[in-house]
Amino acid sequence: MQPSYKKNSFFILPQGCPCNIADAKKIASFLESQGHKITKEQESAENIIIVTCGFNEEKLKHSLEEIKEIGKIGKKIYLAGCLPKIRPEEIKQFEIIATPKNFSKLNKFKNKISTKSIDDFSPEFSDKTIKYIRISTGCSGKCSYCAIKQATGYVKSRSIQTIKKDFKEAIKKHKQIALIGEDIGSWGLDIGLKLNNLLEELIKIKGNYKILLSSINPKNIINNNMLINLFSHKNIGETIYLPNQSSSNKLLKKMNRGYTIEQYSSVYKKLKKIKPNLKLQTDILVGFPGETEEDHKKNINFIKNYDINFLQVFMYTKMKRTLSEGLKDIDKKIKIKRTKELIKIFLEKNKNENRLLVNTNIELETFKDTSTNHPKIQ
Repeated sequence: MQPSYKKNSFFILPQGCPCNIADAKKIASFLESQGHKITKEQESAENIIIVTCGFNEEKLKHSLEEIKEIGKIGKKIYLAGCLPKIRPEEIKQFEIIATPKNFSKLNKFKNKISTKSIDDFSPEFSDKTIKYIRISTGCSGKCSYCAIKQATGYVKSRSIQTIKKDFKEAIKKHKQIALIGEDIGSWGLDIGLKLNNLLEELIKIKGNYKILLSSINPKNIINNNMLINLFSHKNIGETIYLPNQSSSNKLLKKMNRGYTIEQYSSVYKKLKKIKPNLKLQTDILVGFPGETEEDHKKNINFIKNYDINFLQVFMYTKMKRTLSEGLKDIDKKIKIKRTKELIKIFLEKNKNENRLLVNTNIELETFKDTSTNHPKIQ
């Protein structure tokens, strides 16, 4: 009996963050250029590519469980994304064809139809209103709780020339262009540039558009007044994703975040002065080892006192081979209690406004997890 799928066809499943979706689109575009069929359903594909996520322990377990379930349907499975570097011992039986920094193994699927290689395709995707363009991979940070750095390494920036090419195409159909990466604030540090240098080039391009900025480690904007001042430009959007993680200087130091809450506050106030309708997106990591009730109260005050539009509250989970792995963990019940309290305060504060709690990693009766690692940029 002939198989119901087309030979050399692929179903591509991205897990987790927008960066993974952008990488999945890059893979799909390359395969299509080589004559391969990209299917919309697993059942109609001969091969399945999973762009895996290892954002935290919950996401990692979910990735592994999904891989296991898909494996039961008897298709050839290839893996990409973060897990191959973060948890290689868990996926030894699968062929790895891409990691965030190396897509070269995908060239095995060349069909001599096109001379293009995987490097000729851009990591980008779009939804109904926003075009997302990945501008870099990795970061310049050494956050003690983060396992993603094991997969992405130090920042690797795409050139201004290639980003401008994607950008010019994007503004033909979209009025909102989101620049994404693990930390776009690190863009350029590997090539002697800074994020403001890229933005200065992009805003020279004429058009009716807004540039939206995804995750920026606050340490990469604190002393960059040129970047801060660019928010006065009409083409820079009203949204900034500035992950706080904690309002306790003691914990920020243990997390290796590279800034103080006072520095964070100073940058926020400068941005609000320049762009009064600024929409702040931020994260809080609850229950990091050593967090006390006093530290928790500082996070409560942060939510009460800052004009936050989009909030992620994550409960700390220990990850293998991270700097914080050996630290004494806090009781899970305490972490859950504190997480719920922060969420409740945020929702109560904003009950009459059009604001949204985007993500958490605990079960809540009144909240459905969107299963994304980054806020929805709006």
